[in-house]
Amino acid sequence: MVTMSDIAKMAGVSQPTVSRVLNGKGAKARISPATQKRIKEIARELQFRPSFAGQALVSGRTKSIGFICGNIRNPYYTEMADIAMQAVEERGYHLLMGVARWVTWQNDLECFDSLLARGVDGVIYFGSALAPGRTQYEQVLREHYPLVSVNYRFPRIPSILSDAQPGMNEAFALLKANGHSRVLGVWLVQEEKHHPFVKAAKEFGFDAEFTTKFKSGSANRPDQSLQNMRREAHCFAERMDRPSAVFVTSDQYAAAFIGGLWDKGILVPRDVSVFAYDGTRAGEYMTPPLTSIRQDLPEMIHKALEIIFDRIDGKNTFDSDTTITLPTRLIVRESIGPAVDRRTGG
Repeated sequence: MVTMSDIAKMAGVSQPTVSRVLNGKGAKARISPATQKRIKEIARELQFRPSFAGQALVSGRTKSIGFICGNIRNPYYTEMADIAMQAVEERGYHLLMGVARWVTWQNDLECFDSLLARGVDGVIYFGSALAPGRTQYEQVLREHYPLVSVNYRFPRIPSILSDAQPGMNEAFALLKANGHSRVLGVWLVQEEKHHPFVKAAKEFGFDAEFTTKFKSGSANRPDQSLQNMRREAHCFAERMDRPSAVFVTSDQYAAAFIGGLWDKGILVPRDVSVFAYDGTRAGEYMTPPLTSIRQDLPEMIHKALEIIFDRIDGKNTFDSDTTITLPTRLIVRESIGPAVDRRTGG
C-alpha cells in the first residue's frame, strides 16, 4: 500500500507537506504551486488512495451525508436520492444511503444506527420513527446532531415540509374547467394530504368522497400496497355511480390504479380522469403521462443541506424548531380530460 511517506520521499519533501497538499491545504500552507503539482503527479503515478478512516480522525469528519428512507423502488425516493447525491458531491461530500424496510419502527431506527456507526456528518431523514423518548431522538437533541427531517415534523428537530394546498387548488380548478363535479380520493392511510383535498373540494364546489380502508401496515409493504391499489381500481370500475375524477396519493400508486382501470377496460382520461401527488419525473413516462401535484424536490434537498452544513460548520444559524414549508404546484399532463356523464355517455 502506498503511503504519504512514500510520496514524500519521492518528492523530496516532508510527510506533513504531502498531507497538506493532498488535503487541499497547500495554498493556505504557502506551499509553492510547483511543489503542489509535483506531489499530486507522484500521487497519481503511484495510484495513492487516502485512508478514509485516517482522514476522518484528522478532520473530525467523514465527508459523508446520510440519506434515510424506505421503499427505494418508489420513484419519489429514487429521485430525491439522485438530487441529494448531486448536491452533496458539489460540496465535496458523498451520499450514503440507508434504506429501511418500514415494516416496524425498529427497522427505521436500526437503519439510522447503522449510518451513524459509519460516522456520517449529517442525515437527511425520511421517516416517522424518530419519536421523543426514543434513544436516537434524545441523542440527536443532546449532541445537536446535524439532522433534518423531510415531510415529517418532530419536536425540536429542523424539518422541511410541503404545503399540498396550492397544488391541490390548481388541480381542482383544472377539474372544474373540464366539467368535473365529483371526485374520489384514494390513499392507504389517513395522511397529511386529506385536509387539503377536502378543503379544495369544498372551495370549488365538488362532491368529494375518499377511501382510507387499507390497513396502515399495507403501506409498509410495497408489493401489497400496489396490489391493493389495483384491486381498489377494480372496485371503482364496477361502480355504476363512480365519480368522473380520482385523486391518488402518489405517482407510484396512481400507476397501479390506472393499471387496474385498464384491466377492466376503463381508459384514462377517456372514461375517468386521474391525478396524483409527488410530481416525479416518472409520471411523464406513464400511459397516459400523469397530471400530478409536484413537491419542489430540489429545493427541499437544498434547504435540508443548507441546515445540515450550517450545523456542521458550527454556524448554528437555524434553531432546532426551524420548519421550512415549500409550496406545491400542479404539473399538467394528459391524465385529466373532459368529464364524462355516465348517464348520457357524454
